[in-house]
Amino acid sequence: MGVIEKQGMVPLPAEDRALDILSSKLDPSSNPIPAGFWMTLDAELPVLDSSDFVILVRDDLAEDIAYLLTWCLVETKETIERQYYQISPHRSLLTYQPVPAEMANTLLPLHPGARKYHEDAGNHI
Repeated sequence: MGVIEKQGMVPLPAEDRALDILSSKLDPSSNPIPAGFWMTLDAELPVLDSSDFVILVRDDLAEDIAYLLTWCLVETKETIERQYYQISPHRSLLTYQPVPAEMANTLLPLHPGARKYHEDAGNHI
């Protein structure tokens, strides 16, 4: 059982206006989480489709730290995958076998350090 259900957490929806603003700026697809996805979720939860997960950092994060963070995510992706194998692909928020070039394709602009890692690694952005 996941942390949300184990701790009895109730996911809260984002405000409609906030989702509208983000949708207009980012042009993402909508992929609501259905009611019942977690035992504590009794209504559909509107969310932006981030396709897996996104790590947000400040603009002033040092480039070498962003590079290292990106290296860790891509080069150790098998470790991250193993943490999700027990979850049915239909219930997982992570795509199995993430593809590094697709990991670089995000709704938000990449940090310059992350962009440099992907360029150095030959991942077409």
